[in-house]
Amino acid sequence: QRCALLRNFTKINNYYFLGIFNGFLLNHINKYIGNGSNQENVSLTDILDLQLPIPKSKQKITEWVNKISKPYDKKNKNEELIMKLEEQIKKLAMELEAVQKHLADLAGKLTKRRAAAAPQFSKSVKETLTQLGMANAELNISMEQLKEYKETGLDKVTFLFSANKGSDAQPLSKVASGGELSRFMLSLKSLLAKHTALPTIIFDEIDAGISGDIAAKTGSILEKMAATMQVITITHLPQVACKGKTHLFVYKQEQGKRTVTRIKQLNKDERVEEIAKMLSAGKVGEAALRNAKELLKG
Repeated sequence: QRCALLRNFTKINNYYFLGIFNGFLLNHINKYIGNGSNQENVSLTDILDLQLPIPKSKQKITEWVNKISKPYDKKNKNEELIMKLEEQIKKLAMELEAVQKHLADLAGKLTKRRAAAAPQFSKSVKETLTQLGMANAELNISMEQLKEYKETGLDKVTFLFSANKGSDAQPLSKVASGGELSRFMLSLKSLLAKHTALPTIIFDEIDAGISGDIAAKTGSILEKMAATMQVITITHLPQVACKGKTHLFVYKQEQGKRTVTRIKQLNKDERVEEIAKMLSAGKVGEAALRNAKELLKG
């Protein structure tokens, strides 16, 4: 009976010590958790579930508490990091809002300037088209607002073109022939050249699809442009070539197993002969040479 009583006393004593240890341990852990709204409900059972060895001496209790409190320290650090990230997100959101507002302001101004310039632009292009034999041409500018910003703003600009009287204006790319497109591009570029300080402008067969009197008028427009800038024109038309102050002849030459492209500046006599070749269907005759000299006189 004495032995049974001793065992019961020991068991009661252990539970008593465990209760004291429980209160001490929970109070110690709460220092790491805090008393805020995110406070965890920690019980001794939760602690024992960590499957950590319970210290046998009071001296090691602090070490044991520090060990099991590491997850809560990590949680607090993560919360601090989240708070910093939230602040950074708010800051970036404010910056983005400011940039979007500035972008919308610039796009709006660009739209207004385009709308204001469109009537005079159409009128000026039409005047040049008239000089090029397209007196009945019509040019309207359509502007539609896009859903997303592009490099050129928030507008979709379409040139609606009609070359003949009574025809409905439609997108230029769908209705203009090769010759009409050449004349339109020349009108457009000659207008831009007046308002842009370009040192050099290059036309690669801008006279495609035209001939006769229209080719001569095209040459005259290019000559006027050359008064304020350098104009380089690649052409097969004598009416255009004769307007230049310098004539460069481009040709191909075989060298062994290779073919190379050459360019040569023509003198006065060579220029007459080359323009005569442009005028002739075959062998150059006296009539073609006389005609070439007349063209060069201007």
